[in-house]
Amino acid sequence: MDRRQFLMGVSGLTVGLAGCTGDADESDAGGTDGPTAVQTTDHGTDDVTETRTQSDTGSELPAPETLLDRHYEALSGMAFVSEERFEPGYPDSPVVENDIRSDGDETLLEGTDAAQTFQDPDGKETVWFSGNARINRQNHAYNPDGFTPWYIQRVTVTSIFDIAAFEAADAASEGVRAFEATSADEAAAEDLDVDIRSVDVRVTIAEAGYLRSLEAELIAADTPESDETRTTSYHYEITNTGDVTVSAPEFVDYVPRIEGSITADNSAIRLEHTGGPSIPTDEGIGARDADGTVPSPDGSTFPEPFEPGDTAYVYWSAMHEDDYDEVSISMGDEPASVAREFVFPDDENSRGVVVRGRAIMSFFEVYLVQGA
Repeated sequence: MDRRQFLMGVSGLTVGLAGCTGDADESDAGGTDGPTAVQTTDHGTDDVTETRTQSDTGSELPAPETLLDRHYEALSGMAFVSEERFEPGYPDSPVVENDIRSDGDETLLEGTDAAQTFQDPDGKETVWFSGNARINRQNHAYNPDGFTPWYIQRVTVTSIFDIAAFEAADAASEGVRAFEATSADEAAAEDLDVDIRSVDVRVTIAEAGYLRSLEAELIAADTPESDETRTTSYHYEITNTGDVTVSAPEFVDYVPRIEGSITADNSAIRLEHTGGPSIPTDEGIGARDADGTVPSPDGSTFPEPFEPGDTAYVYWSAMHEDDYDEVSISMGDEPASVAREFVFPDDENSRGVVVRGRAIMSFFEVYLVQGA
């Protein structure tokens, strides 16, 4: 997204919380908005010792990507409560709201679902992050490396930092740095095809490296002669740290929880049904690796109901000249023979091997990476 789109409030900025609604490729093994391989042990206060050494205590605001990477690193494993609200200012663009509670181990995200799916009665979607699982009202995703919650809208915040010309400002408390902007960055303004009328931004950064707050209001028009303006506003704040409790939503018990691993010879994916409803025999399952893809509606079905406590194996059962491979399911025992092994991509940043399935009105996904 370019800066002009941000200023004019394009609706495409809204974050899609659903992420995993079947066979779409928008899902990612590590989430879409932040680092995935961050491990910290501090679950309490602002004194996150693992990230303090990375913090910048100077008078210059770090580059947006650096600042946001530190934000994710500091919040990973930390107990906190945050609130976020983005108003694009365009009549057809929905307001985005995200509220997060994390106790350092488990995270509850309640936010606007741009796709209008899996909504709670209040019009928001609830997503539960726990261990290696990411669960919403109709989907369970499993990744042995875990999932990073969407702590903040990176694209939106990066656009704000790119546009605003920041200067150091007085902070209200110790251990916090503050920066303010009342004008646009000259280089950024020259690149824009809009007329910026007003910039009012203030950001505070905790000593541990996370964004404590960000308040922004930008007013722009299509041309210098235009009387019609758009106001884009953004609010983000960490409202509490340390003493935070969080509980799993009730729907977690009603979504099938499928975990997985790959066999030692890469010949099959082992699925373990660890809880929730059973998966009937008429629901399809699909798979994807570096050499082939079978969408779940076109894949194999379970030969018998897949119940909690059961084990099943997904394997490539046939190969075709048109690159349309087939998958099958073996219940209880590893398959006696397979058409080929599962192949992991060479790019370590790609999505690896994925198994997807349906369970009546629910879905499950299992992401695997090399060596998992």
